Amino acid sequence: MNSKKFTEHLFSKLIFLIILSLSLSPLYAQPGKNADGTSKYTIREDADGDGVKNRKDKCPETPKGVLVDAYGCPLDTDKDGVVDYLDKCPTVPGSAALNGCQDRDKDGVADNEDGCPDVPGLARFKGCPDSDGDGIEDSKDKCPNIKGLDMFQGCPDTDGDGVEDTKDKCPNTPTGVKVDENGCSADSDK
Repeated sequence: MNSKKFTEHLFSKLIFLIILSLSLSPLYAQPGKNADGTSKYTIREDADGDGVKNRKDKCPETPKGVLVDAYGCPLDTDKDGVVDYLDKCPTVPGSAALNGCQDRDKDGVADNEDGCPDVPGLARFKGCPDSDGDGIEDSKDKCPNIKGLDMFQGCPDTDGDGVEDTKDKCPNTPTGVKVDENGCSADSDK
């Protein structure tokens, strides 16, 4: 075999080996690649894994799984300054103090947890009022405009005889006198 034919023969073998190695390369790990073919350097390109490259990411420490905008920052759909993944009311503008929720009646109880969102009330009654301040919320108070007692569902017993005023036929019984169910002394005329 002359040297020209030998060179051509070697050249064709070399081409064959190159083509073979290229066709088999996906089957073998490549330097700088994970077994699945992704770059081992991806973490350097997108450290928080939000899909926005580090050089463009204005919020480089976004928690995993949080939806982000084109700059890599968590979404704030209602533009209230509380990002969606922390916002209990992500579609309604609210305050940071109430986890992104509104408080229409300004009683300090977020509307989504307020049993009476249009009337100022107390946190202990889930935002519902106690107009007379007797410790019984208005919806459960039989006498919501007069300070009363728990035992009478918010109605008073002015003379303290154990009979609520609305049922007391003798409303001025002296202290210590035993009374009947009408609030009158057994010795008095009914």
